Amino acid sequence: MKQRATPLVDAPALTSLRLVLEFQGIWVFRTPSLVEASVRSTRRWVDRFDEYQLLCNLYNVTRLELSGFLALEKIRMKRGHQDLPTFRNLTTLLLDECDLTGEVYNMLELFLNNAPNLEKLTLQNCKLPQDWTESKKMCLNLKFREINCHKEGDLQQVDH
Repeated sequence: MKQRATPLVDAPALTSLRLVLEFQGIWVFRTPSLVEASVRSTRRWVDRFDEYQLLCNLYNVTRLELSGFLALEKIRMKRGHQDLPTFRNLTTLLLDECDLTGEVYNMLELFLNNAPNLEKLTLQNCKLPQDWTESKKMCLNLKFREINCHKEGDLQQVDH
């Protein structure tokens, strides 16, 4: 059986990326100059592992918008550390229409720990766990948080 080759986008000067995912077989990106990325997943046929691989390729961005993204559930601990790269340049993260319930909420905290320079976190139209409360660890270095999400009841919060 022939293995399907994953397309490779090698764009060393690319600074901005807008991507809508509707299918499996996400491309591999080598984009060392990428400053901002916006990725929307339609959840049709997109494999969560493919989403996760794409997320790992975006480690160099300063601004990241993820919409409908479920890849955080793929972050796993391996021998005391997770297999996610450090997002040293990331200062702004927007999560839109993401399901952050269950174990995914814990994975979000691990992801945020790998973004040491994150200043602004926006959760928009995300699904939160019923017993959700702000994690002190998750918000230590943030200068701005905007949370407009829902659980069983409505929750709206803006902190400056």
